[in-house]
Amino acid sequence: MTIAQHLKLEERLVPHLVNAVMTTFKAMTEHAVEVGDVTWTRYPISKSFLSGHIGLIQDEAEGVLTCGFKEETVFYVIEKMFGLSFDEINKTVLSAVGEFTNLIYAPLKKVLNEQLGYDFKMAMPMVVVGADHAVFDIYQDGSLGYLTIPFSLDGRELFVQLMVRTNK
Repeated sequence: MTIAQHLKLEERLVPHLVNAVMTTFKAMTEHAVEVGDVTWTRYPISKSFLSGHIGLIQDEAEGVLTCGFKEETVFYVIEKMFGLSFDEINKTVLSAVGEFTNLIYAPLKKVLNEQLGYDFKMAMPMVVVGADHAVFDIYQDGSLGYLTIPFSLDGRELFVQLMVRTNK
């Protein structure tokens, strides 16, 4: 599959990914997120302190969905959701980042499977912590790139990034 075909697949997923993020955060915080400009980068961006990652894998495709958060963003979201205030990373905060990632992945997986004919399964999210970290796919040489969508929740930043490689 060519780079253009990969990008076309990812572009088809943009409205579904945006909707998943908007629906998830509106339901969890009762606040709407604002969507920034969709970009394509050769390598993953590193603008977060915490990020949730879910591998997408099946016979005909593979990829990764990343949900990245600034520290203050995730604390703000958890406070809106549970009424609990946090000022340091702990197990609850890490679990919340993993759950946010799951909640965003589930509707995307549904579109990939039901509308585009794939057979992705639910996967366990992994959470990475560290200032301005980036997680690289060692099999991805930068030729396909990453689709990145920034969001803002009451002035606090988060982003969703998607890379899908398929043999279809």
